[in-house]
Amino acid sequence: MQGIIDQQADKLDQALGTIESQAKTTKQLQDMAVESAKARAADATTIQQLKEMVVDMTKQLAAFQKPTTPADTTTTDTKEGDK
Repeated sequence: MQGIIDQQADKLDQALGTIESQAKTTKQLQDMAVESAKARAADATTIQQLKEMVVDMTKQLAAFQKPTTPADTTTTDTKEGDK
């Protein structure tokens, strides 16, 4: 009878070891998922900042390239003899 009890105790110990191992693995996977989510959020923030920088640079470039109004090039010089 004691032999059967010992066998069952061994099986329970093995099952407990398996459950503990699976719990560790699950915790590690959860930690990895959290870190991955944090990294994706940081990436999204960086992408948004880069988009804003591109928009600002595009505006600055457009302002820099705006043609200035040409100076009045018509001349009103008249010579006395042209009258």
